Amino acid sequence: MPSFSKNIIIDLLLTHKYIYGMNLEYLRSFLETYRTGSVTGAARNLHLTQPAISNHLKALEQQLRKPLFQRTGRGITPTPLADELAHAISPSLETLETTIGFLTAKSQNIEGTLYLAGPGEFMQFAAAPLLSGLLPLNIRLRLRTGSREYIIQQLEQGDADLAFLSDPLEGDLYDHHLIAQEKLIPIASPEWAAKHFCTDRSLEQLLEKPLIAYDEDLSLVRKFFAETLHQTYPKSPIVTVPDLRIILEFLQQGHGYSVLPDYLCRSALQQKKLVTLIDCAHPPLNKLHLVWPKVKLRDPRVFFTKNYLERAFTQLFAT
Repeated sequence: MPSFSKNIIIDLLLTHKYIYGMNLEYLRSFLETYRTGSVTGAARNLHLTQPAISNHLKALEQQLRKPLFQRTGRGITPTPLADELAHAISPSLETLETTIGFLTAKSQNIEGTLYLAGPGEFMQFAAAPLLSGLLPLNIRLRLRTGSREYIIQQLEQGDADLAFLSDPLEGDLYDHHLIAQEKLIPIASPEWAAKHFCTDRSLEQLLEKPLIAYDEDLSLVRKFFAETLHQTYPKSPIVTVPDLRIILEFLQQGHGYSVLPDYLCRSALQQKKLVTLIDCAHPPLNKLHLVWPKVKLRDPRVFFTKNYLERAFTQLFAT
């Protein structure tokens, strides 16, 4: 966990021409309105009322003696002054928020409820053992699993404090940290491999074999063949199911092959229920990120959990 000093807060408050002399809550309200493009979005993310956000913006405009947003029939549009102000205060305010979160986490009770979303298979095989370490701290976990679209929806609606995603979200509302790099490997049951893939094995042969995939987009499969053969899988999969655990079951029953993350099939490989079809010298990597709305770091419980998971996953995947 990084070490911060109160001097950082003092320096930020005294040296930045926009932050000095301004109410921190007003600046938070402005920056969240600027990022979300609406007073409604800022109010939702900051857990304030819309009139409160509007009053904060009005107070800032009075202090600056110029408007920050133009009100239109379709909402609000930032003025050039708003663009300049957002660009100027964003890094400093984010550092200040992180510092406050750290100091608060050290000095306050972090008990309470934490909401976390992610893919079910990653939650089960990788995250659950680490998340259980939070329970003795009286952090109540509310875990939600689903597709990437569902996880993003949870973040956008403010229903998730933290989330696991393969690709981080773009824009100023979110931040992320790389927590894992999964090796993608082609696997099948020993019986299937002996029947369909017995001699002179090559990656090219796999292009003609029956495939079980996560979705019609063939996300993991496409990535594997794009990086190993610089080709795409030409056939339609015999099964698609958006749960890697179910794919694992199909494979163990001897139906086709698939491309899966190594952590997911490690146990089945050790028990010889599955075999690796091709040993790649440099297997493609599927990255996983811990993602969070920046505004959530004001909560000491979220700040603490974020840092705990970053450290825990670093140790887990280093072993």
